[in-house]
Amino acid sequence: MAYLIVVQDYTVDYEALGALLEWSLCRDKGISTADDNFPTHVKPVHGIVPKWRIRLSQIPQDNWVGLVVKPNHLPDSDPGMFSISKVSSETASSPAPETLASKLGDIQNVKGSSPLTYSDYYRIKYQQMKTISFTIDPSLPLFECLRITRHQNSTQVNAGLRKNKASIKPSLFLADACLVHPLSSWIWFQVSLLPSILYQMSRALLASQLFTELNYELKSPQPFSQIRINSLTISNDSLSHTTILVPDRLSVPVFLNGEPMEQNIFDFEVDRATSEIDKELDNKAHSESLEKSTICPHPNNLFEPTTLLGARDAVDLERLEFYGDSFLHFIATLCVYGTNPQDADEGCLSSKRGSLVSNAHLCDIACDLKWYEYCTGQTFSPPEHFLPPCYSVASEACKYDPRLYTRLTDKSLADMVEALIGCFLLRSGLSAAFNLLHYFQICPVSWSTLKNDKHYKVEAPWHFFLQPKLYSELNCGNALNASCRSLHISKEIILELNQRFFHLQEKLGYYFKGIELLAEAMTHQSSINKQYWGNYQRLEFLGDSILGHIISNYLFQKCPNSSPGALTTARSAVVSNINLANVVVEHDIHPFIDFGNCSLKACIDDIKSIHRQTDSHFERIELITKKVSSGLNVKVLADVFESILGAIFVDSNGNHQVASSIIHRFLGKTMNSVITNLLVQPVNLPYPDIRYNNSTAMSPKLHENIHDSVTSINGKRLCVTENTENCSRSRVVEGS
Repeated sequence: MAYLIVVQDYTVDYEALGALLEWSLCRDKGISTADDNFPTHVKPVHGIVPKWRIRLSQIPQDNWVGLVVKPNHLPDSDPGMFSISKVSSETASSPAPETLASKLGDIQNVKGSSPLTYSDYYRIKYQQMKTISFTIDPSLPLFECLRITRHQNSTQVNAGLRKNKASIKPSLFLADACLVHPLSSWIWFQVSLLPSILYQMSRALLASQLFTELNYELKSPQPFSQIRINSLTISNDSLSHTTILVPDRLSVPVFLNGEPMEQNIFDFEVDRATSEIDKELDNKAHSESLEKSTICPHPNNLFEPTTLLGARDAVDLERLEFYGDSFLHFIATLCVYGTNPQDADEGCLSSKRGSLVSNAHLCDIACDLKWYEYCTGQTFSPPEHFLPPCYSVASEACKYDPRLYTRLTDKSLADMVEALIGCFLLRSGLSAAFNLLHYFQICPVSWSTLKNDKHYKVEAPWHFFLQPKLYSELNCGNALNASCRSLHISKEIILELNQRFFHLQEKLGYYFKGIELLAEAMTHQSSINKQYWGNYQRLEFLGDSILGHIISNYLFQKCPNSSPGALTTARSAVVSNINLANVVVEHDIHPFIDFGNCSLKACIDDIKSIHRQTDSHFERIELITKKVSSGLNVKVLADVFESILGAIFVDSNGNHQVASSIIHRFLGKTMNSVITNLLVQPVNLPYPDIRYNNSTAMSPKLHENIHDSVTSINGKRLCVTENTENCSRSRVVEGS
């Protein structure tokens, strides 16, 4: 409170503090001035009312505006307070308007023919007013006031928003029927901000702590389990000769605003009192803090990936989780593909990848690192979660204090890890995100290992995962990679394959260095030729993750304002089996598929028949969807497209740009149409034609109100719901 009660010359307002202490003593002693013969005029001292349970009538009218009051008719459980905005020209004996009188119904008849006054209205409407009605001075003016919001978290998005202007209409109350709070409205609002300010400061410090921890641990090539063990053994002696630059006020960033803001305030007195050495250290710490870290994102950017949607904050991790999830699956797929033998089938590869990217595994990582301490999972509620300073210890021991803990699910922690991966990728680049996955032990090699590879290229950094060298280094067997399969295939067969797939390569716009890769991608498991170069399952496993990652990255960059749900729906529309199968048949890729399954031929014939019916892409998708619901299996055609993409990725030594160009070549129109018209699930569609019309009919019975809620579509009444105080019932309108 001493911080809030300060005058402009930076001196503490001891008079206001003394008034607040006087009020506290009166409350502790139970001295009520509202019921005793106390002097009428009690003046506030710099916004502080020094007496407990003061009636508003005991304060001079010139000091009413800005005070906080609570009407006597409100129950003790109601924390509602009102701020006085102006003194009204009406008095307690003034006639009440018809709008107030109508709320009493037939009760107002007890007054007979005399006009209903404001004093009569409050005495009749509220039973609590009868005990003090004899003390009400009818000559005192009324006052207009606005209810102070009950929402105490000022940082919560959409907290306390009014639905309409009528809900903020001022209320009129009696001065003798209201008790005054010791704090004025301005001080009340300042004090109510303290929990939110301290809460956000705590979150900022947590983000800074996470930044420091990540910077320290990611500089070491050791896995996180070993790093944490070593960090516990650091002694104070090892730090005795270490120079630590602590950033001063100059380097304190402005959070939640991207980059730190330029300093526009210069304190000349502090500058004159600061030595040159301290100035040099301040400038050095300031410059170091502003350097863009390639290891970890700035603390400003760590708020978003550590804030769950349930926190209802200004930011949440949903979009970053979408972004990081696709990158995680892509890297995990590369690692599994590069560290397993050639004869490993798709089921084995998917199982191993699932163990790396599962929510259980990601949750274990977060728990091992104790990152749940940085996760904000629920809405901040000051009455429930705020721990005020200087409060005494509870009289009874309590083993569990809900204000010190929050409940987080495994899925929430897994989402936070994926969002952190997305944050690293977005803010610090590919190398930082890759090193984070290496730190998680999801990836067996670090980024420096990739860069030291003699075949490393900026546009194709994944060459290392596609070479036999990785198998032997990780003791994964002596499996052969696609790059050396040609050693076991005769030149005649290679020449025949080049001739067979020449036109297909023209359609793709890419010519293979190892044509056996394309042959593998086009070979179904039902073909007899799979004994020579295998089938497409392994390449399809790789191509599926490449497709998902590139599409996710494209949608994330092109739709910065779209929700994660909309992005997921759009991605599903692009990479769906129906859309990919349609692309394969539309571009005449299906004749090159080597298969021995009759059902696949029937599937191709059905899709070709649909193509002859219409040229519209969306109509084709709709018709194929109906066929699929009737039993048509289009997965093989979709798998072929993904396997071709995987083959191109391997043949180009992991060139991300080449794979992206192939995707845009065949799926570009679909991607653009999806971005232009983002798809929405039917259950989430708004229905603007539905109107709810409310009409109120007074019941002839005393105290009974009946509200008819009429539901209509385009003016046609469908249903009427009757709502009374204790029950509600619905009836269907006749003739509807």
